[in-house]
Amino acid sequence: MKQLNILGVITARGNSKGLPGKNIKMLGGRPLILYTLAQARFSKTITHLITSTDSREIAHVVQAAGGDVPFLRPPALATDTATHTMVLEHAITYMERMHGLVYDYIVTLQPTSPFRAVSDIDLTVEKIIAQQADSAITIAEVEPNRGPQKMFEKDVDGNFRPLVMAPHTRRQEVPKYYMRTSAVFVTKRDVILEKQSMFGDSTAMHVVPAQRSVDIDTPLDFHVAEYMFHHLPITPDGLVNEVMSQ
Repeated sequence: MKQLNILGVITARGNSKGLPGKNIKMLGGRPLILYTLAQARFSKTITHLITSTDSREIAHVVQAAGGDVPFLRPPALATDTATHTMVLEHAITYMERMHGLVYDYIVTLQPTSPFRAVSDIDLTVEKIIAQQADSAITIAEVEPNRGPQKMFEKDVDGNFRPLVMAPHTRRQEVPKYYMRTSAVFVTKRDVILEKQSMFGDSTAMHVVPAQRSVDIDTPLDFHVAEYMFHHLPITPDGLVNEVMSQ
């Protein structure tokens, strides 16, 4: 089997609306993005790792920690309407031209998920390869009292109706539901470039514990992350001890 070329891309826009400056906001004494940088560096599957950002400040933080920021993202890719797919297309094109190669898979890592384990990255990559899927994602079990059986949607007339028609059951009898997390996305290179999609037609799933699935978008999310930081086994490198965090 040929050696696979797998590009890891840490996506970090500078102009965050929900929580300004969140990608380099200090968590546990280090900028948030450095947790993701450390995790990706320890990955056994990623062959090239870069950070895609439009912010010189973020670039400086990453470079000071030894990370690679080969370009500053064009302003058009740093707007509210720019999609992850557009950002990845730019990164792929730039890096393939620089290194004179073609990547097989792209691993997208967002700094707002600081508690993923290194194995969450590698096992998700292994899932997409083993299942020959177009994409692979991390998912986490939803707490029974937060599942779709307790949710409602509003129709065009303003009336509320259950999202899922389910009988009232004891907590122990509620079906298990899972939701996509932002910890790890893996996509075939051709799916991104040819279909402008991060998912394609088939998606493999890797289940991760809920405590490794924190996604920071708001000030409240950040307070939750601060609480989690003090209750998760974090190594001096900023890595989560995955055995102890199960």
